[in-house]
Amino acid sequence: MEIIKLKNFDFTQFISFNATVPYYEIKNILIELFKEIDFVFIDFEDMDTIKKDYYSNYWKEYSFELQKDDFLSDIVDWENLNDIPEFVEKFVNIMYKLLSLNVISDLVFIICSFADPIVGTNNEVIYINKYNLYEGLFKMSQYCEIEKPYPYNLIINIIN
Repeated sequence: MEIIKLKNFDFTQFISFNATVPYYEIKNILIELFKEIDFVFIDFEDMDTIKKDYYSNYWKEYSFELQKDDFLSDIVDWENLNDIPEFVEKFVNIMYKLLSLNVISDLVFIICSFADPIVGTNNEVIYINKYNLYEGLFKMSQYCEIEKPYPYNLIINIIN
């Protein structure tokens, strides 16, 4: 059976960070937190090579793919920064919980709508504090007046 290698990929998310606790402990924390919004966890070692290579500049000590095909739908259709969709609010609250544990640092959250290593894509890298997560996520909205067109991939670095 021939293995087909991906040439591009889309609609997935990644989280990467450094931590002061062992791998199994941080993974269990993440699974517990993100199960509330139905993310499927993929360990770094099980991720497709193309994904690992494409974002290689952003990987930290621990990295996971967080699959949820419809993650972007509420964000892309988010019309007004002050009228936050319920799913986005749940996601940000989970990120706050994670960051409040004070066991992780240098967190990077990557939102991929489309990535093609050969052709290239519109990537944007931002640095924000955790209290600006809504503004950061809103950059992926089709209604964000600052970003036209919105980036295909948003790399959010959360500075402590």
